[in-house]
Amino acid sequence: MAGLPLKLAGYPWDHITPLLTGDVKPEGIDLTYDTAHGLSPVTDDPTCAGGEASLGKFMLDTSRGNRDFVGVPVFPMFAFRHRCFLVKRGTVINDLKELEGKRVGLDGWPNSGNTWTRVTLGQAGVDIWKINWVIAPIEGAGDAGHGTAPADAPSNVVTGPPGKSLVDLTLSGDLDVMVAAFMPSGFFSPDSPIVPMIPDYRAAETAYYKKHGYIPAHHILKLHPR
Repeated sequence: MAGLPLKLAGYPWDHITPLLTGDVKPEGIDLTYDTAHGLSPVTDDPTCAGGEASLGKFMLDTSRGNRDFVGVPVFPMFAFRHRCFLVKRGTVINDLKELEGKRVGLDGWPNSGNTWTRVTLGQAGVDIWKINWVIAPIEGAGDAGHGTAPADAPSNVVTGPPGKSLVDLTLSGDLDVMVAAFMPSGFFSPDSPIVPMIPDYRAAETAYYKKHGYIPAHHILKLHPR
């Protein structure tokens, strides 16, 4: 008997690969999983029943009364944030607490990852309202909807100068720290001018897990309730 046809979309994470290769087959479902177009088919393709989505955006949409999707407690992306704090090589900032009064760049204010960044700072005793936040694309021009501060952003959150990315502003010294979930081009080369702010971020993340007991979830699986 044929299974229920179901088309989902998301990123090609390693833990999704068994579904893509057919090594794992959902019982009673004929699954098509689109990994070629990022997350856009989840909301833009009417043939798509749902898929991976920003947890932060889903929560914001739901809080505003949007019931187009139902969230399923499956989290395709989860990650610590300590490794995401980046600085210009040679910059020494020894502790998250030192970010108070500093200029810190994000690629978006409501993003799931950047929400977890602020949570992580708060848990470390940092007053996030004493940070000067600058919103800009990580590098290049950025994607639509990224790299600008929302109209209702707090007063200590501003959009960066036109044509400048977080990498540009960090290398020029206009930012003390930038935050990126996905590392900029050339980051993994031995002579990268951008390096982790916390050299032993793995130890910091291990300590975070031991203290709080979870890894922050960034993306959720959402489905059309039809």
